[in-house]
Amino acid sequence: MKKLITVFAALIIGIIAAMPVYALDFDSFRADVSWADAPEGTAYLDILIRLPKDDPGYTEFNAPPRRISRGYLDKDENAVYEYESLNIGESSEIARYSEDGYVSLACHYRGLRLMTINGNDKDGYFKQVKQELSLYRDSRFDLSPDITELREKYGDFKAAYVDENGKVLGVTSECEVIYDAHEPYALVAEGDKLTFRIFGYGDPKTIGKMIMAAIIAVGALIIVSVIVLCFVLRLFGRGFKKYADFVNKPFEDDDR
Repeated sequence: MKKLITVFAALIIGIIAAMPVYALDFDSFRADVSWADAPEGTAYLDILIRLPKDDPGYTEFNAPPRRISRGYLDKDENAVYEYESLNIGESSEIARYSEDGYVSLACHYRGLRLMTINGNDKDGYFKQVKQELSLYRDSRFDLSPDITELREKYGDFKAAYVDENGKVLGVTSECEVIYDAHEPYALVAEGDKLTFRIFGYGDPKTIGKMIMAAIIAVGALIIVSVIVLCFVLRLFGRGFKKYADFVNKPFEDDDR
């Protein structure tokens, strides 16, 4: 019986070890931002969130997004970048934007660390990843949600196409969420569609329930198999004893 318990435990451990593990290959506090089919004059893509003014994460105005104006290698072959700020202030349209509770992440979210534009797109820089955003990962302002937790807290994102002076050129619909186990976190706009790509195999809560259900199902199957095996072995044991008694009986009669 001890051997059967040991085998059962080893099988459960093997099942758990074989299940997908979310490696920290990609930082959940950073996201690539890109777009296609944008209105003419788009300088950057701002992310819109439902952020109430009385929320601890709200601020009247952050620093404007910065853009890489020049990049080069220094004498040690390290990449060096020079930045310029867009002509965006508190009175800009994007800073005043507030429709259906949505406001600019770049202008109003205190947990935003950086919103960097990888060069002016008309000059041909970074055709795929046009921007990068990063969030604070510490507890300042009592904030520390990563990009997925930010969506869980405030709801689905939207995005605004914005020009160099902060004029809103267009707004996407609410984001569609997809999962990809091979690509980093990203927000990708195409026309009026916005996709939020999350690194992983799926919703962790759903996967957790599926894993638990699988463990319970496999565990139940193993327990039933062990019970059946013990029953079969017991039947065989009885049958073998009867057979042995039958074979030995003539010898006992001869001894008499």
